[in-house]
Amino acid sequence: YGASVNTHLSWLLGKTAFGADLRRERILSTALGYEMAEEDWESIHGSDRKYSREAKRLNTSFFLEHNIILGGFTLSAGVLANRNDGLDRRYRLYPGVDISYRPSDAWKFYASWNKALRMPTYTDLFTANAVQQGDPNLLPERNDTYKMGVDWQQGAWQVRWSAFYSHGKDMIDWVMYSSDDIFHSTQFALDNWELLWKGKADFCSLMPSQSWLESLDMSCMYNYQTKKEGAEVYKSNYSLEYLRWKIRGGIHFRFFQHLQVSGYVSWQKRMGGYLDASQGAANQYTKYSPYAVADIKLSWDARPCSLFLSLENVGNHKYFDYGNVPQPGFVCLGGVFVRF
Repeated sequence: YGASVNTHLSWLLGKTAFGADLRRERILSTALGYEMAEEDWESIHGSDRKYSREAKRLNTSFFLEHNIILGGFTLSAGVLANRNDGLDRRYRLYPGVDISYRPSDAWKFYASWNKALRMPTYTDLFTANAVQQGDPNLLPERNDTYKMGVDWQQGAWQVRWSAFYSHGKDMIDWVMYSSDDIFHSTQFALDNWELLWKGKADFCSLMPSQSWLESLDMSCMYNYQTKKEGAEVYKSNYSLEYLRWKIRGGIHFRFFQHLQVSGYVSWQKRMGGYLDASQGAANQYTKYSPYAVADIKLSWDARPCSLFLSLENVGNHKYFDYGNVPQPGFVCLGGVFVRF
């Protein structure tokens, strides 16, 4: 349970917002949390069993933010004061700054820096079974993120470039240290760099005489992560499983006024790998392979009714993705919207 209150004030020097948030968390469990004294055990409804473990923490936050707009210049700066008694009773400050500048209607330049914290979940802390072992001494994740970019739009053309850098400390992951090991919750420092490009062409503006071809869009993302400390790992479930490359293109058509047809093709390469037991050996580690998928979406919008049909992975490509999870092959989704 929790409560929050916030307000803002507009005055001569801009807009100031401030507020507070209070949140109480508690878990009763037969597996997660700290062992309770037997006289404090609580009955499980509809069962003769009892909860023998619990964990709880109180999260308190205060924030202050100020926004300034001067012509094409915008500045937003703020700070969050946070205390979580699951960690200790100290307040810690997490500032952030966002700046943007528009020299003209066509251009926008922006940059930001933000500092953040994430508490470990009770699963990260306390899970203990035949295949997973948590760590009750995990520290919160701490992250400094920096981003800068440029947006340009002129008539029918849109282009966006951006760069992102994240420096994470005590990042939480579930890893195996060898092929015959179980998964352990652990922490390490992690650096993450990302470059992104997006472009779009509006053919309705470029060629007003034709009405069937609406637009074309493309994007390309490159990501690079490095683990900075800690023991070498055999298999990571989260932090070291990331997209290195993703390239995506889409084309959009409109027919008969109400029918829109869109086609998408994407290619991606993911780092890390999955555990494959089909080779006859338990925990056989196989690296992810790059793959391409094609999707088609049709929609008919004639209000008050709209119909859609989405055909995903039309080539029925079989692949594993994030978190060691096999993805479905061809998927067909259909639906109807009715507006009253």
